Amino acid sequence: MTPSETGPSVTEIRDRYRCLAVDWSEARDDPQTANKLFRSHHAYYKEVRHLPAGRSAISGLMQDVDAAVRLLAAVDRQSRLGSRRCGGGAHGT
Repeated sequence: MTPSETGPSVTEIRDRYRCLAVDWSEARDDPQTANKLFRSHHAYYKEVRHLPAGRSAISGLMQDVDAAVRLLAAVDRQSRLGSRRCGGGAHGT
């Protein structure tokens, strides 16, 4: 099976996740746009959080040079870990 048959690769996930995070950060002076981008980023995170490639990509982005990327990766990773420990709840959504 090729990566496209099994889902996106770590590189594909990392690139899209990072792009959405950087766009969100750059829109900080425009709350309406920033909120829209944040919702898009969070929706993408929810799509890939259960994939091994998604977890790997997000963990790797915790070392990114961009602070916004590191922040979102850390929050998403903690959210996933917290939802596993607590059995879901608001943080698991």
